[in-house]
Amino acid sequence: MGAGAAGAVAVGARAMEQRARQFRTPEAVADGPAQIGESFADSRPIDVTKANWKPGAPNVVAIILDDVGFADLGCFGSEIPTPNIDALAVRGLRYANFRTTAMCSPTRAAFLTGLNHHSAGMGWLADVDAGYPGYRGDLTREAATVAEILGDAGWNTMLVGKWHVNSGHSTGANGPTHNWPTNRGYERAYWFQGHSTDFFCPGELFDGVAPVEPPRTDDYYVMDDLTDRACAYLGTQKALDPERPFFLHIGYPGVHSPLQVRRRERARFEGRYDKGWDVVRAARLEKQKALGIVPATTPLPPLSSNAKPWDSLSADEKALYACYMEVYAAMLANMDANIGRLMQRLDELGIADNTLVLLFSDNGGSAEGTKTGTPNVFAAAFGRPVPVPVAEAQKLIDVMGEDLGNRVSPAYSAPFPFDGTIERVRIEADASALSPVETMRFLNAMALRV
Repeated sequence: MGAGAAGAVAVGARAMEQRARQFRTPEAVADGPAQIGESFADSRPIDVTKANWKPGAPNVVAIILDDVGFADLGCFGSEIPTPNIDALAVRGLRYANFRTTAMCSPTRAAFLTGLNHHSAGMGWLADVDAGYPGYRGDLTREAATVAEILGDAGWNTMLVGKWHVNSGHSTGANGPTHNWPTNRGYERAYWFQGHSTDFFCPGELFDGVAPVEPPRTDDYYVMDDLTDRACAYLGTQKALDPERPFFLHIGYPGVHSPLQVRRRERARFEGRYDKGWDVVRAARLEKQKALGIVPATTPLPPLSSNAKPWDSLSADEKALYACYMEVYAAMLANMDANIGRLMQRLDELGIADNTLVLLFSDNGGSAEGTKTGTPNVFAAAFGRPVPVPVAEAQKLIDVMGEDLGNRVSPAYSAPFPFDGTIERVRIEADASALSPVETMRFLNAMALRV
């Protein structure tokens, strides 16, 4: 080949290279924003394959219990067996000065946003819009949720169970859906509207924004169903994107009213509460002292204002109240077993050691059940309680809490009245304090740093 021919080939090659540069994506920049030049060939994109999170970033599982006083958990002094929750306490930290609000919606709003609940628009329950900025009953849209922040940082975000931070005006299937989970940062959500649900036949379950029916099984129980869905979410996430961290928020409806549980689970506790609340609360305090939860000098507080000394009650009252507590304890034991299943799934997936688990209750035990129990928990909140006469409630003792087939379970929100007793003792021990607001801020910081 002559010099002229070689030169022509070289010129042609350069022309082809320049032509190809017009269509070939330039090399991505290592860090920083994309570089925009006068042409496509002179520009450099960001690396779209680069993850937002650092390798090894931890997963986060937040478990929120409902109306569970801390003294109801074995690791905080209870006689109710909660071995799976206790195991989490042994492996991690127990907070003896953790503060929540007095109601479910405000605590959940504070956790989700990192704000005081009034600043989050949730000064009271989400069911009522009072028209004032701090009491709209609808989660503020002026602050990001923890799911939105972690999602922007790369986490896969999932919610299962109770939500209860959208206004009562937006609970229908037609929306508006601006404050439903999948519009507040959760990529997947299997959840129910409102403050509570029937445990045997949930009324309003949603998959994202679509209403769905619960699985039709003879032995259906909503806390089992929610755990099944959470485990399925974890399996799918790890199968499709195993290196990506996730945030799983699971809001169990237990032990909020209605008090409902399978007969075989209640049978485990039959007779255990015949000794009465005076004996039980004294034993819990002694166990708390032994565990170091409270100082050894902590006295047993007086009975709460709505409770009488156990020995002063009639035989019928004792039998009824012990029955209520059997149902309550069985519900909590079921929830603990489901938490155990969730932890086992983390182990099976090989991700337990890189998963931060947070567990807390939205508030303590509820007094909405009146002294004798009630089928209408909202009536008490509006100052018009509808108590059930002891004689009438006694007729249902043998089937209390069960699914009778007509989807009406004769169980009322009236466990032992521990609220106002052990659960409100001010902890004077030197212990770290954390609130839902501080917890959420911690998660935000983690998203920004890891």
